[in-house]
Amino acid sequence: MTSFTYVTVVLNNLETISRCIDSILLQKEHSEVQYVVLDGGSSDGTYEVIERYAQRIDIIKRERDDGIYYAMNKCLEWATGDYICFVNADDWLHPSATTEANRIITTQSPKPDILAAAANVQSDWSESHWTPAKVDRLSVFRCPNLCHNSLFVSRRAYERVGVYNTRFRIAADSEWVIRAYAAGCTFQYTDKTTVYFTLGGTSSNLRIHAQEVRETASLYYPRLSPAIVDHLVYYFLSWQERRAFILPYPFMPRWRVFMSASLTYPGLLFPIVRSALKHNLRRLVLYVNKNVTIKLKQTALLNR
Repeated sequence: MTSFTYVTVVLNNLETISRCIDSILLQKEHSEVQYVVLDGGSSDGTYEVIERYAQRIDIIKRERDDGIYYAMNKCLEWATGDYICFVNADDWLHPSATTEANRIITTQSPKPDILAAAANVQSDWSESHWTPAKVDRLSVFRCPNLCHNSLFVSRRAYERVGVYNTRFRIAADSEWVIRAYAAGCTFQYTDKTTVYFTLGGTSSNLRIHAQEVRETASLYYPRLSPAIVDHLVYYFLSWQERRAFILPYPFMPRWRVFMSASLTYPGLLFPIVRSALKHNLRRLVLYVNKNVTIKLKQTALLNR
């Protein structure tokens, strides 16, 4: 059987830490699971709660660090499972998360380097299903559409790609995925939910996130001018993040940006054309639906 390591890095999450721990300990009943918890120096009673589980958690550490990605890199040194999954203290696993992940991984030959599962997104006002999107060349400009808490990453992938880049405050996990794709790691995708993911926290800061996506894109495509990089990021970000993204250059039309990027990096041509066609097709469908709806309403009024 494939073995798994779950890691929780926590700082002052008294209200939700028990729910997180219980959901992971439940996985131990049916699978070969190691659990690592690193507390960054909580002062609200979180660590005292963690200590109550000392007999069932494999490794408990309490160390101050320089940020979440420093802490995550530390935990990778202690992980012994074939696959590693990080679960935040305010999130919790689906009861069959490990069973489902093991089933998918073991049915593949060879086993994937990374399994990207779905997440159930929780907020104060809604609940939604987050299905992972395939990572491609353009993911660097829009951030990989994956929930990092539903990624099962093999130890060999970390050995091949390296650890998280601590220069980033909230997007180091996304940059790591881009690095893994560039290194040729294999991805397997599933729409099965493995984690309940809670919105909020530092990672929800759209302004910082957009800035770090811009920095990542510049790292991977250094020959693109800053203006082209910024426009590509702007075009491919979600509409929510666009509102937090400030273009410091005069606005350029899509065709000019796409042509310049494709001439500098010919490998971007096909992905950009495909993305542009999908975008225009989506706009056409919305336009047709809107006009059909208007016509139907007008016809209904005339037939009254």
